[in-house]
Amino acid sequence: MNTAEHYLEQGVRLRTNNKPKEAITELTKALDLEPTHEFVLAELVLCYLALSDYTSANFFTDEICHYHPKSALGVYLKATMALQKDQLAVAEDYIRQAIQLNPFVAEFWAVLSAIYIQRKSWSEALKYVHKGLELEPDNNACLNYQTICLNQLGHTELLQDSMEETLYNNPNDAFSHANIGWALLQNQEVEQAKTHFAEALRLDPNMKFARHGMIESIKSQNWIYRQFLAFSFFLSKHNGLVQLAIIIGLMMGANYLGDLSDQYPWILPIYLLVVVVFYVSWIIEPLGNLFLRLNKFGNLALSPTEKRASEIVGIGLVGGIASTIYYFTTGATAGWICLLFCFTIIIPLSQCFSMGFIKNRKWLPLSITGVLILMGAFNIVLVTSLHKVSNFITYYEYLFVAYLWLINLGVIKEEEI
Repeated sequence: MNTAEHYLEQGVRLRTNNKPKEAITELTKALDLEPTHEFVLAELVLCYLALSDYTSANFFTDEICHYHPKSALGVYLKATMALQKDQLAVAEDYIRQAIQLNPFVAEFWAVLSAIYIQRKSWSEALKYVHKGLELEPDNNACLNYQTICLNQLGHTELLQDSMEETLYNNPNDAFSHANIGWALLQNQEVEQAKTHFAEALRLDPNMKFARHGMIESIKSQNWIYRQFLAFSFFLSKHNGLVQLAIIIGLMMGANYLGDLSDQYPWILPIYLLVVVVFYVSWIIEPLGNLFLRLNKFGNLALSPTEKRASEIVGIGLVGGIASTIYYFTTGATAGWICLLFCFTIIIPLSQCFSMGFIKNRKWLPLSITGVLILMGAFNIVLVTSLHKVSNFITYYEYLFVAYLWLINLGVIKEEEI
C-alpha cells in the first residue's frame, strides 16, 4: 500500500513540471491518508495558486494555520497568495509574521524583497535579498531578485557577477534565464537577451514572462522601437508618482514649445516632432506588434489579444491617413473630424486589450472608451449628413484627455495598494 509520502513525492514532481491539476489528484490521495500533513497541505496551496484558485488555496492555508499554529509555513503561504493578488500591504504583514516566527528561512526574505520590488523600492528590496542570501547563498529566488535590483540600481559590474552566479547555481531554471534576458534587454544587449529568452522557452514553453521578453527583443531589432522601449525601462525604475511627475513635466514642456512656435515659426517642426513622439508612445506596443506580424516567428509568438490590439491600431492608422489626405486635398470639415477620431480612438481601444492595471476598476476606462466611440460616431454622422459641427467635438476632446489622465493615475493607484 502506498504511503502519504509516496503520493506527496508524486505531487511535488507533477507540480514542479507545471502539471498542477494532476498534482492535486496525487496530493488528495496523500491527504486522505494523513489529513493534517503540513507539507501535503502546503503543496495543495501551491497547486491552487498556480491555477489562480484563491478560494481553495485560502482554505488549505487556513487548514495549515489551524493544525500547525506555531509553524510559519501557513503565514508564508498567505503572504505568497496576497502578493500574487497584488495586495502588497497584506502580503508584507503576513510575511513579517512568518519572519518573526522563523527568521532563518531564505524564502521568507525573498518574498519580502519581492514586495519591495513591486513598490520599486530597489535599495530596500536589495537589503532583504542580502539577508536571504546570507542564510542560503544559492537560493534561486534571492539570486533572481538580486539581479533585478542591481539592474534597476544601475550597478553594472555587480549585475554581471549576479547573472553569472544565478546561472551557475540554476543553469536549467527557466525563470532565471527569462529574468536575465530582461536585464540584458534593458541594457540593449538584444541578441544575448534573445538567447536567454529562447532557452527559457525551451525549458518552459508556456512561460508568459519569457514569451513577452522574446517578443520585445524581436521588436527591439528596430532602432525606433528600441528607443521607445529604453524610455519605458527608464520610467519603470520609478514609482507611479515620479512617473506622473516626469510625464507632466514633458507635457508642460511640449505645451511651452507650442506657445513658442506661435512667435518663432522655426520651432514648429520641433513641436510637431514632439507631438508625434508623444502620440506614438501611447500606441508603440500594439504598433510594434503590427510590424511583428510580418515576421514569421514573431507572428506565432503573439497572443490573440495582442493580435487584435495590433489590428485596431492598423485600421485606425489607415483610416487616419486616408482622412488626412482627404482633408488636405478638399479642405472638408468631415475629413478633419474623421482624422481626429481615427487617430485618437485607437489609443483607448488598443489599451482595452493590454491593461494590466486598474484590474478592479476596468469598467471605468471601458465605459469611457464606449462613450468616446459613440460621441465620435455622432460627430461624423452630423458633419457628413447635416454639414454641422456640434459642441460634441469639444466634449470628445475633453473626455479623451481625461481618459489619458485616468490611465496614468490608474497606474499609480495600482502601485499604492
